[in-house]
Amino acid sequence: MTKPLVSVVIPAYNHGNYIVKTFESLINQTYENMELIVIDDGSSDNTLLVIQDYEQKLVDRFSKVIVKSQKNQGICKTFNNGIQLSEGKYIFICPSDDVFSENFVCKQICYLEENKDYSCSYTDGINLNSSELDIHDYSKGNVFSELFTFKSGDLRWFMLDNYLNLPTPSFIYRASIFEEIGLFDETLKFEDVDMFLRISKYNKMGCINEKLFYRRLHNTNSGRNPDIIIKGLKQIIEKYSLDPDYSEEEKHKLIHNLSKDIEILEGKYKKNQFIKTENFKDFVNNKKLYVWGTGTYAKDLLDSQSSKLEVSLFIESLPKRQTFLNKKVISSQALLQLEKDYFILIASSYKEEIVKWLDNNGFERDKDYM
Repeated sequence: MTKPLVSVVIPAYNHGNYIVKTFESLINQTYENMELIVIDDGSSDNTLLVIQDYEQKLVDRFSKVIVKSQKNQGICKTFNNGIQLSEGKYIFICPSDDVFSENFVCKQICYLEENKDYSCSYTDGINLNSSELDIHDYSKGNVFSELFTFKSGDLRWFMLDNYLNLPTPSFIYRASIFEEIGLFDETLKFEDVDMFLRISKYNKMGCINEKLFYRRLHNTNSGRNPDIIIKGLKQIIEKYSLDPDYSEEEKHKLIHNLSKDIEILEGKYKKNQFIKTENFKDFVNNKKLYVWGTGTYAKDLLDSQSSKLEVSLFIESLPKRQTFLNKKVISSQALLQLEKDYFILIASSYKEEIVKWLDNNGFERDKDYM
């Protein structure tokens, strides 16, 4: 019996350094019946050349391969272009910089075939630094399910709190869901959040609690840009404040959460707005000061108060260097082995993930970190 066709849609933009690893992980899938649609969205790097150089290997593996190049239209329009070209019963919108275990597609299709009333499914996964792709070496706190609790079934109410938490790269959809609720909203920055909210209103979503994909973290992840996040959340508020499908209670809950997230981001990322040292010393209370983060935000914060803050060491989930600003850098896992005589200052664009990791490992906000 022929297994259902899966359409893999890859929207590619400026990922020439990453896309080959993505291709390799797709070629190695145990699930056979797949077509591949790759759309280069006007990349300014060598992405299109890399795709073309690799095209024959793709043709040899997939039942059909479509490679298109277009003037830049944005991620959402590219999603929709790919969906409209697809012929599969299932659609996997595959990021052009992530990596997937060999049974990623097979396990999800088996799940969806057994659960006919589920419109889509997702899996657990792991965050990896772009420079490191050892899928056997990851530290606690980089696993999605350790940051929040996954759920299956009717997620209408659950989604009002967790619209930003789902592992977007892992979703596989029934093609019929796009016929039912429409394609991605091309007016929005957060097209995936909107899609999850729309699906969860009246459709079930399933979770496979296995780590089946690896999200690469690097400087060009647009979803990590606070300005894009803030603008996207404001668009969601505008759209859903008048949504007739939600009750007043549901709208209030969603908009309250969105507004709170915007306030946190605006307060956190406003340029040159840093912690007042006299207030911060009250929190540190003569403990050693550890800073979580080794990027621009951490450097700018310390530069603004270089004579006032004495940092003992730096923390990263997956350290890419041994030292930063002449101080030792340790992993989050190594932190757990130290005597708790320190206070952690979070200076990273991954604050939400770091806070959840700290909370899950027994740290208390304001007492142990801020």
